[in-house]
Amino acid sequence: MKRLLPLALLMLAAAPLRAEAPGDVGKGFNLLEEGGKLLLRGLADKIQPEFEAMMRDIGPAIESLGVYFDDLGAYRAPEIQPNGDIIIRRKVPLVPLAPGTVPGGEIEI
Repeated sequence: MKRLLPLALLMLAAAPLRAEAPGDVGKGFNLLEEGGKLLLRGLADKIQPEFEAMMRDIGPAIESLGVYFDDLGAYRAPEIQPNGDIIIRRKVPLVPLAPGTVPGGEIEI
């Protein structure tokens, strides 16, 4: 990817700074647009295998987070505190239980 940056700069430097006729300006922009598309397509082709490998590695970890979050739409964006703590708040808070009650009924002793 580091090799592509000089190529992009060379493409920009090779573009005419001043066109002689109005039609040449449009043609120059079309050529720049095509060059940009080719450059981005080449970058995407190089990055895709690395991205797929990364997703194979971290995919199971992301799926396991589903155990902790029932519906991601029920939560706000994470907040990072000054001390580094990350807080993920529900959009609608849970209703607190009355003192002495247990979720799901009574406890057998």
